[in-house]
Amino acid sequence: MYIFLFQYYFLILSYSSGGSVIKLLVMKFKSLSPEETYNSAGFFWENFVKKNSSQALVICLYGDLGAGKTVFVQGLAHFLGLVDKINSPTFVISRKYCFNNSEFKHFFHLDFYRLE
Repeated sequence: MYIFLFQYYFLILSYSSGGSVIKLLVMKFKSLSPEETYNSAGFFWENFVKKNSSQALVICLYGDLGAGKTVFVQGLAHFLGLVDKINSPTFVISRKYCFNNSEFKHFFHLDFYRLE
């Protein structure tokens, strides 16, 4: 049986004439299959992120190797309309994807596992 367990840290960075505001939402996520992890990204977007989508967004995932973080990112990218194949950037640290027809311009996938 698969059990994927990781935490995501959702940072909302908003800027105004009075300065910047940072909000932090910490959530724990548990899934029993890769499909559930993949599909949960849509639920996460609709219920926690969409209302802040016009601002700069940083979603940080924390978990052990094989916990399902990249599967979640793949689901999120798919839900946002990104057609590129999303691969784990473990060995290259970062990957940049560009949207063609979206309210977003770029999608960055970073993996800091190899950094000390």
